[in-house]
Amino acid sequence: MATIFFTTEALPIGIVGILMPFLAYFFYLLPKAEIGKTFCGDAPLFLLGVLAMGVVVTEVGLHKRLASWILGWVKRFKLPLFVIAISMSI
Repeated sequence: MATIFFTTEALPIGIVGILMPFLAYFFYLLPKAEIGKTFCGDAPLFLLGVLAMGVVVTEVGLHKRLASWILGWVKRFKLPLFVIAISMSI
């Protein structure tokens, strides 16, 4: 069911992510203990932490300061930096 919601985008992805544990409980797809272990394991909490760190870095402006520091550090190496940037974007 989650695959259908994701592919058709009938519901936003965030709502589908929140809705899946509730649907697993109401349709008796998994026992209660398994639902908690599945959706509150290490990987979802790690992803939540990474997203929170990304929001903080963006709000503080650290990404701009870090990018300007790196670009100032490689003033003489503009061509290799340009080639690397192009190859990374492909």
